[in-house]
Amino acid sequence: MRKAARHVMTLVLALLAAGCMRRAQTEVATDTPVPALSTATPTMTVAPTLAPSLTPTATEAPPTPTPVPSPSSTATPTPTPTPSPSCTVTPTPIPSPSATATQEVPLPTAQPSTVRIQFAPGATSATLTGRIVRKEEGGVEFGTEYLVRAFAGQTMSVAITSPNNDVLLTIVGADGSPLKRYVDGLATWTGPLYATQDYTITPASVGKTTDYALAVSISAVHLLEPVRVEFAPGTTGATVQGDAASGFVSRYVLRALRGQKLEVLVAPASPISLAVEGQDGSFWGGSADEGMLAIDSLPASQDYVITLALVPTAGTTHYSLQALVMASSGS
Repeated sequence: MRKAARHVMTLVLALLAAGCMRRAQTEVATDTPVPALSTATPTMTVAPTLAPSLTPTATEAPPTPTPVPSPSSTATPTPTPTPSPSCTVTPTPIPSPSATATQEVPLPTAQPSTVRIQFAPGATSATLTGRIVRKEEGGVEFGTEYLVRAFAGQTMSVAITSPNNDVLLTIVGADGSPLKRYVDGLATWTGPLYATQDYTITPASVGKTTDYALAVSISAVHLLEPVRVEFAPGTTGATVQGDAASGFVSRYVLRALRGQKLEVLVAPASPISLAVEGQDGSFWGGSADEGMLAIDSLPASQDYVITLALVPTAGTTHYSLQALVMASSGS
């Protein structure tokens, strides 16, 4: 490219020189004076003509190669850091069970372990219903225990029914005396009571889960008005006498203080059953064979009622009752 430019420049200068020589010869021939600086004018006017002559030559030159980036500039690009997962990502909440779902599948109601049978005023019978749930295959499944209080000399009847007739009965007195056991295979029992106490009636299922109905009736008894026992001044005991008759319950009442000891003795010991009941519902029963009740520490300062009931088949019996109230043996 430079050689071509020089060649063009040399050619232009040669042409200019030739032109100048011709002009000089003409001027000399005409004897016209020419200013010395007139030769510089062509030089000033030639410069603009160089640009057009150079333009085609520049287009013929090969294109300048595009510089290739250095390998080092692409070999180690600056890595873009990857953002770490945020620690505040909210976990997907687990939906809580709706209240309606719980209501649609109610939990079974647990049967109470013990129920006291209360007769309506003036009534001598009651019927209760229940359910025995089979927990294990085979064997006997016992249900709710029912407590009923009765006097010696009364007659009690108990019957239990179930859809498959596979619920039986066990009846035991508070003194541990069994009146009936389920192993006899019977669902009913009737008999006289020989002690004034609580009796526990327990249904026993020998089949699958089942419902049942329990009917309990006790013969009527005549409760005599209680007689208050009065202690003589300076004494801790008193003795009273009376007659016990079948179907009648004799009652005596005395006041004692909390923590005191109470002893009750009756003679003859048989066929009379003793019992003591406090105003707060506390109760102590005794066998007709013992003829004595001893309570080491009374639970409250209140009245206590002593009952005497004649056992079945016994005729009218004259008795002597002694009550002693003293300081507790533990005080």
